[in-house]
Amino acid sequence: MCSSDLWQKGALGEIYRDPEAVSVMVRSLESLLPGANPAAVFHGCPEAALVCVDRNALSAQLVALRTGVGIARFDLARVVTHSPSLLLVRDAERECAESAAALRATFLGTLLGDEGVAAAIEVCPALLEAPAEDVVGAFEGFRDDVGEKLARSEEHTSE
Repeated sequence: MCSSDLWQKGALGEIYRDPEAVSVMVRSLESLLPGANPAAVFHGCPEAALVCVDRNALSAQLVALRTGVGIARFDLARVVTHSPSLLLVRDAERECAESAAALRATFLGTLLGDEGVAAAIEVCPALLEAPAEDVVGAFEGFRDDVGEKLARSEEHTSE
């Protein structure tokens, strides 16, 4: 979603050339999302500046992301730092809700509950940007692989 090749032209370039705008973006991100790494966010997705330069827009996007995931103990700062393009998702609440629900429906969510879902998202934030059917498909293959390993392990322990 982020394209780092043309960011120096147009409105985005103007934001980065304005030291006060950069300062506002960094302060807003640090105050609204403690623990986030602004340098990693803006380097990883320069277009994130278009959201972060407006404190209200940033606040609304962070609320949408957190609400969409729907897990209280969830490190959103870590997720945004590793996948800053999430700040650009248009309907973040709906999209994140669909992906998180799909993840909850997998064996991982069934076995580990919301904490397991949160851990999976924190390790792989791209799950929130993936279509729900892709999330389910990815974890079906993982479930099958784990099932085979568990079956082999049980065979060895019963001998």
